Amino acid sequence: MTQLNWSRIVSLLFIIPSVFSVLAESEDDWKTESNLWYSLRIGGATAGVLQTAMAVNKKTGHYRSSENMNLTIQRGEDKVRLSFVTEMEEDSKGHVLSAGYTQTMAQDTVEMSYTFTDDKVKVRSVQAGTVRNSDAPAVSKDHLGKAAIKRKVLAAVQEDTDTITYGTIKPELGADIVNVQSTRLGQAMVDTGAGGVQTYTWETVVVGMPLKVKEWIDINGDVLKMHIDAGTGLIEAEISTQEQAINKAKNEKASPELVDSTNVILSAPNPKLHSWSGAKRARYVVHSKSGDNDSLDLPAQGYQQVKRRSDGGVYVVVDLQTASPASDEDKNDREHIEPSAMVDSADPLVRGIAEKALQESGQHTSLNTAAETEALDSREVYQRAQILRQGVQRHIKKFDLATGYASASETARRASGDCSEHAVLLAALLRADGIPSRVCSGLVYTERQVPNTEGHCDKDDLGCQKNQAMYTVRGSFAWHAWTQAIIGGKWVDLDATLHHTPYSVGHVLMGTSKLSDRTGHADEMKLVSMVGNLKINVEDITM
Repeated sequence: MTQLNWSRIVSLLFIIPSVFSVLAESEDDWKTESNLWYSLRIGGATAGVLQTAMAVNKKTGHYRSSENMNLTIQRGEDKVRLSFVTEMEEDSKGHVLSAGYTQTMAQDTVEMSYTFTDDKVKVRSVQAGTVRNSDAPAVSKDHLGKAAIKRKVLAAVQEDTDTITYGTIKPELGADIVNVQSTRLGQAMVDTGAGGVQTYTWETVVVGMPLKVKEWIDINGDVLKMHIDAGTGLIEAEISTQEQAINKAKNEKASPELVDSTNVILSAPNPKLHSWSGAKRARYVVHSKSGDNDSLDLPAQGYQQVKRRSDGGVYVVVDLQTASPASDEDKNDREHIEPSAMVDSADPLVRGIAEKALQESGQHTSLNTAAETEALDSREVYQRAQILRQGVQRHIKKFDLATGYASASETARRASGDCSEHAVLLAALLRADGIPSRVCSGLVYTERQVPNTEGHCDKDDLGCQKNQAMYTVRGSFAWHAWTQAIIGGKWVDLDATLHHTPYSVGHVLMGTSKLSDRTGHADEMKLVSMVGNLKINVEDITM
């Protein structure tokens, strides 16, 4: 069964709050202003710890901040440890000079850093010892770093201002400025374990992102408590001591489960949705469980068509005979064809896998440039794309849910991973052959045996009826990742985890990402409100 890497999204959820900040150790010129510890919970289960601190340079007035979060989560039968560290330095006016993050999940460590100058942003990524440097467009000075945001929040309280807006840099969302709005809701007492503390309650929203973050902030501007109501369960951070936070995490017996709990269960299994059924078209009705159907902004791209219903829900049609045209903007977007830290299509091993697949097909001998691909007939481009898809299948020999969100080159070296690794590696092979590509996030139909909740007989009960089975088959949609390629001017879906067909009607597309160095994980964050918040009905299937 294939799963989207939701542990990665959970790690991003904790980064949204605007005033969390930390520093590991001060240098001689740096004075630590705060050093705080939090206990983290997801769905009521302790998931890990968060350390935060902030320091100021006594000579320059610059501020450094970072966050150090450690989580343990459950992905199916695998328990995975995840570490996420963000860092930022800003000048005395609040302009960000540098920012970055380091993510470690299972065996994978990814480092990404941004240095902001007047004429560009210098981007540096490191994964598995491979260093990649690139440039992104310069950003406006109209933004604030974390220390400046903290000052702005305190000023708003003193001036009795209820709403503040600002732009900022969030390195996990890329090098672009994101806009934030915070609204003061009132006052509340927070029990810190050492007594009650008066706080101001704020609701924070990153514009264009689907979630609201509730924060309880004291008179010093420190966050004492934070809540995010997500489909993975209520996500909480509460102020603690270092010892208490670490001990809570160590003593938790049940880590938060982020796979089965996010599946969309159907009223009955439907085998026609399997990839081997040969179905050509399927129509679904999708609703939001919470009633917030405005958040169902599903893309009409690839083989998927979308139409709004009068009740606020969405008709989704997956037609394998009708691919949507790529826009001129998409066709001209160099980020669909150029290498990035994740889709590192220029890596020699990645290119070698692509060349080997083409040569072993007996029909092609070498990789194409983008210009050469544009000159080909669309049928030949499609054929090459299918050969590369099959090359990914042959190369990834171990399906592993415990793998982190690896880059294409790391997957090429390790030859293991889940659907995310299949999708990213295929995107890289396509780009290596001059075919524009991107990675898709969505749902795929799956079936599994589960205990019969309608009751069954004990196996030793002689009166047990044969038709009262102990297990039943459950049909559901599980989070998944695959790839899209521009072929003949259209976006074509390709799933490298499937063996019977390149794609199936049992897919529902939720979003796409170029996985560029500039945009980071912003595209993934837009999906978070849908996790655990969907209802899907199968209306009809055409064979």
